[in-house]
Amino acid sequence: MLEVAKSTLLILSALFPIVNPLGGSPVFLALTREYPRPARRVLAYQVALNSFILLIASFLIGTHILHFFGGRTSLTTWGRTSSPFSPR
Repeated sequence: MLEVAKSTLLILSALFPIVNPLGGSPVFLALTREYPRPARRVLAYQVALNSFILLIASFLIGTHILHFFGGRTSLTTWGRTSSPFSPR
């Protein structure tokens, strides 16, 4: 049970920056400043749902997309091969 919790926390913390809700919140508020409150609430719900779908899709097919473009799933290997400061 502890391993499942650790894995879930690791997956969520890795995928959280993809959606970046903290960075998108000021943009959402600035773009919807003139909207009435009910319309803003509906739009916020749709954005949250789309963000959730993006997280799930990234989790399910992210590895396949990396392989398609020639990436590796090991972050340590990927970081070493793509860093401009890594020894060649």
